[in-house]
Order: sequence, then C-alpha cells, then structure tokens
Amino acid sequence: QSTYAICADADPLTFTVPFTTSAGAPTQYKMTFDGGAFTAITTWTALPADGKFVIPCNGTTPGTYTATITVADATLTSQSSCNVTLVINALPEITLGSIADIAYNGGSITIPYTVPTGSTAVSYSVTSEGQTTTGTLSASGNIVLSGLGTLTAGAHNVSVSVTSADGCTQTYADIPYNVIAEPVVAIA
Repeated sequence: QSTYAICADADPLTFTVPFTTSAGAPTQYKMTFDGGAFTAITTWTALPADGKFVIPCNGTTPGTYTATITVADATLTSQSSCNVTLVINALPEITLGSIADIAYNGGSITIPYTVPTGSTAVSYSVTSEGQTTTGTLSASGNIVLSGLGTLTAGAHNVSVSVTSADGCTQTYADIPYNVIAEPVVAIA
C-alpha cells in the first residue's frame, strides 16, 4: 500500500497518485474513501490518460485516510481494487513571546518561544532588516537574530517560520518590536 502526503496548507489541496496498467486491460475506475473531505467517484469513469489519479480534498483536517481504487475492463467482467494511504500533515506551531525593546545599536533581537505539546515544529528561520538566522527548536528557549547593526528608532517587524520534520512550514509574519532612539545630549 503506497502512501502520499501533503501539508494542510497545500494549494491546491490535492494528491497526485501515479499508476500503471499491467494486466487485464483496465479502462475505467471508481474511488471511495474511509473519511476526510474527499468526494467519492461512484460511477465508472475513464482512467486518466496521463497515468495519474488527481484526488482533490475539500478540507484541511490533518489525518490519515484510505482511498480504495477499483479498476475494471471495458465490460466490467474483470475488476480489482487497491488501497492508497493519503496523509494530510498538520502545520507546525510555536508560541512566541513578546520581544523586549532593543537599543538602536543593539544589533540583535531575542524572541522567547515554546513549542506546544503535539506540535511537529523542529526548526526555525527568522528574518528582519535583511538578516536571517536558522536553527533547531527545543521545547522552549530563545530565538536570537544577530547582525542587525544600527537601526532607526521606532517600530520594526520580524518574521518567524517554523518547519516540521515532514517539510510543512508555517510563517508568523509582522511580529513587532521596538528600537529605542539613540540618546543625545546637548552641551551648552
């Protein structure tokens, strides 16, 4: 039984299952599912000429589902079925804490984080002001982005992307942080 996997945010949310015909001259098929937001094909349909079943999913609920594909010859006298496992992988999650104000010449920001129980997040990428840092996540800790140099005072944003072992990514964009102005003293 073959397994095909996609991420819950895939666009389009479809599975592509290649096939070959080896015996019995199948020309048509039906397809049923054991759950999920799939639409069964209950009438005999011509086999796709390109050798690929394209299976759309009408929902993003992560889980493992089984498709049963039944093929038949033109007269329906010879039929056989096989099962295919379809996996919709959940997006990884992370809980980000607030970012403390940094000095104009601080050069780095620190983002506290925790990985919720059950999350599949294993690595991160963080970007701000043209600088990017990547790393591995633990249950909790700090993500540090260095090399920012001297920044203008005021509001800035950082983007954090987390990736799971199965290759799914979720991005938390436009996370605000504040840069404190350079202190200026006028001598009279």
